[in-house]
Amino acid sequence: MIKAALVKLQHRCERLTSILAFGTATEISAARELLRQSLVELYQLGYWREQPDQFKRHMRLFRASGPDQFTVPASMSAPDRRGRYIP
Repeated sequence: MIKAALVKLQHRCERLTSILAFGTATEISAARELLRQSLVELYQLGYWREQPDQFKRHMRLFRASGPDQFTVPASMSAPDRRGRYIP
């Protein structure tokens, strides 16, 4: 049971890593949710009590893919409306 959950976790980590490089915000959010589900599943199986270092590594990836990491500043999402001086 734990072995299958670990394989699933590894696959989801790789998928999230690849999506972080080239994916949209929606794809990142979906992949992040799948990773969270795998982390919770292994927690319920008691795996993280035995492997806290692996848990920290996976949590770093989870936090790095958070929604606050990918927000676009307002000046980049809309045209700049400030007046410009033209001599």
